[in-house]
Amino acid sequence: MPLRARWALAAVLIVGLVILDLTSRKLPVPQRDQLIPQEVFHEGMPLGLFRFGVEYGTGWRTLIPSAGPYVVAAALLAANRPWWQAVLVGAAFGAARAATALQLILAGGDGLTTALAAHRRVLERLATVVAAACVGAAVL
Repeated sequence: MPLRARWALAAVLIVGLVILDLTSRKLPVPQRDQLIPQEVFHEGMPLGLFRFGVEYGTGWRTLIPSAGPYVVAAALLAANRPWWQAVLVGAAFGAARAATALQLILAGGDGLTTALAAHRRVLERLATVVAAACVGAAVL
């Protein structure tokens, strides 16, 4: 498929995803709608974080509440870059998720969790808009 056609298709998909995310109460995209249970941490934090990463990263149990990752996936497909660049993007996504879990652990309490939960959907939508803006800036 020609480059312009790929990006045109990706643009339509990305705009659609942003609109869907901004107008939906819950993101209606294909995914396994199951959170990873807290029990994965019962055998200790290092093993728990490892299990969390494996279950999340493989898609065994996952819930992606924002269209942001789908926006990035559409851009990666349109760009048709080498496979290792997609792996780097996936690793960056995983590192960002790990950083969030680490912040919760280091905070040592439920304060951060409560604060994030109060603004969860706004933050999720903001992530989608920022991802789309980054893709747009990279393309232009």
